[in-house]
Amino acid sequence: MLSSKSIGVMLISGIVAFILFFVSQFIQGDTGEGIEGAIAWAAESDDWQTVMPLRMIGGIIMIAFTAGFISWVSSLDEPDGFLQIGKLISILSLILVWVGTLAQFGGFESSSENTDAAYALIKLSRMGTWVGIQMFMLSFFVVGATAYFRKLGTPLLNGILGIFGFLGFAGTFVIWIFWVAGFPLCLIVLAITGVQKIRTG
Repeated sequence: MLSSKSIGVMLISGIVAFILFFVSQFIQGDTGEGIEGAIAWAAESDDWQTVMPLRMIGGIIMIAFTAGFISWVSSLDEPDGFLQIGKLISILSLILVWVGTLAQFGGFESSSENTDAAYALIKLSRMGTWVGIQMFMLSFFVVGATAYFRKLGTPLLNGILGIFGFLGFAGTFVIWIFWVAGFPLCLIVLAITGVQKIRTG
């Protein structure tokens, strides 16, 4: 079992991972319309060789974050059906995000030699990343709502986590901004929870 301070640091690391993802996207910039634009950008520029290592590092940090999230959920109470489901969903989410990252790496690398393969890989990458982040927010909703109604941990923060998770997961089917905003807002709430764990540890 991890210590409270270790769990706290790992929960905070989610924000670090998001910053790396954000910086990598800023470096990549607007590559034009659709997958074709991304392929053309990767074929014409070496910037992807900077972008992808940042995303890989972010993905590695997300492994630590997910481990911390699972440990935090386990520390809330004895195993509970919904809490267990939330933990399992977060593991699936991490796998999907990594599938997306690795597929994107392969797509960028093959962009100048095999555009068909690059197209398929980048398409897989976008789907894997989108579903992975969606599943993370579903996990946050399940855990946050369950912890709130069972009055575990800090009910206010857990309630907010559940709300942001729900809005990010369900709202994305209405307008894409919910997907963009929901994930970092959930990470901020969990980072605050992490600070609490460090202070009480």
